[in-house]
Order: sequence, then C-alpha cells, then structure tokens
Amino acid sequence: MRLCSQHRGRLRLIAILAICVAGNPCLAQTESDQDLMRLNIEELASLKVYSASRHLEDSRKAPSAVTIITHEEIARYGWRTVGEILRSVRGFYTAYDRNYTYVGVRGFLQSGDYNARVLLLINGHRINENIYDSGLIGTEFPLDLDLIDRVEVVRGPSSSLFGTNGELGVVNVITRRPKESLSVEVAGNTGSFLARSGRLTATFRKSGVS
Repeated sequence: MRLCSQHRGRLRLIAILAICVAGNPCLAQTESDQDLMRLNIEELASLKVYSASRHLEDSRKAPSAVTIITHEEIARYGWRTVGEILRSVRGFYTAYDRNYTYVGVRGFLQSGDYNARVLLLINGHRINENIYDSGLIGTEFPLDLDLIDRVEVVRGPSSSLFGTNGELGVVNVITRRPKESLSVEVAGNTGSFLARSGRLTATFRKSGVS
C-alpha cells in the first residue's frame, strides 16, 4: 500500500507539471491582445469608425451598426480571404460555387448576382467592378490580407451615402499605415495544384507623406 500511495503521488505531480507546461502558450498573448483586454466597456465603445458616416467618429455615435475586424484577429484565426472574414460577422454567411464566393446578409443571398448588393471599398474607394457590379471577396480580392489594418462592416442600406450597391451593407477594408520611415516586406504562399503567389511591399514616409 505504501508503494501504491507513493506511485500515485508521483503521477499527480507529473500531471500537475504537464498542465502547467501546456498552459504556458495560452498565457503568451501579444501586446495588442493584452491592451484590448485591459480596456473597459466605455473605452471599447469609444473606438473610432469611418464607414458609417464617411468621417471618423465614436462607434456609439455612428448612425449604423458597425462591426470592426482588426488585423490581430485576421492573423489569429488565419483568414486568407475577405469572404472568410465576413463569414465570422454576425448575420453574414458565404456560399462557394467553385468559381466565386458569394456573401449573404440576414438570410438574403441571390445566386448569380456576384455580390452586387454589397458595396466593397478599400480605404473608402469603391472597387465593385463596372460591368456586373460584382464585389470580389474570394482569392480574387486585389489586396493581400497582411496589408489590412481593419475591416469595417456596416449593416443596412447605405446607397444614399456611398452610391450604388450598398443595399445590404458596406464592407470597407482599411489598409495599414507605415510605422517606419523605410521598410520592406516579402511574403509568399503556396497551395495545391502548384499554386504560387508572392508579395513585395515597400513603404516610405517622410514629413507626413507616405
């Protein structure tokens, strides 16, 4: 009995050490994550948004419901397309027909409309193409997601503010600003069927001009 009790004690000690070691990666959060977790409800509600009124304002004063997806969230969950980002937003879902990715809003999705009822912007500039008014949110999106600072999703009709295509909502992709005076980034991707892609980004900033 004495040997069994000692053996059980050693097993408990090993189990406790294993739990502590396994828990360390969960505690290793980035600085941005820790900063967001330190914010109270009032500070989170005072985040600035642009897409609701085409100028920076507090999210509490915005005339529409706005969802913000940050660069940290995109990196954390490994999203690679705007469609995957929108699929995480409440009330949005996507469908894929092996050619294009379609987005549905609050149960409304018409196959073959090429997302013409959702306005897609980059830094406030419309990028729905001019023939079918389609919004390309799949792998054909013209911007690498690593260059995105945040995505603002405005629910509801906004055609009176932004123009056509804003019937169901507005998706405004806001790019990152250069943090250093001179920087160069190199990135590459690979996939099935010998898919390859690469990116070379250079930024320059001096006297307020970037």
